[in-house]
Amino acid sequence: MPWVIGDESGFPKRCFTFSLPDGRKTTFCIVWVQWPSFLWRRPQPDPGPERYLEIEGVRPELLRDLEIVDTIRWLSTHLSSELAKPVEAAAAQSIRAIQEKMPQHLSMTLEP
Repeated sequence: MPWVIGDESGFPKRCFTFSLPDGRKTTFCIVWVQWPSFLWRRPQPDPGPERYLEIEGVRPELLRDLEIVDTIRWLSTHLSSELAKPVEAAAAQSIRAIQEKMPQHLSMTLEP
């Protein structure tokens, strides 16, 4: 069972699988849009300062890019299919580019 940061808000989870040198693997997931959801809801209490996920060996800018692309991808699911298709295609291309920049021992999946 992967470790999940976030609640059961209905937003998609981005999961990472970390392969250890001895062959063991560990998976953890994060709900990217759980914290920024205050944009759609009145913040009570104040959400406080931004917190970013840190993964050793991964540049913070890359994780921020992934968070933005995942958020855009999730938002596109609420568009009409005509508008959603090009957004989804661009997001998929960006996610592939991000995966290529991840360390070899770290893979990503997107949970529904």
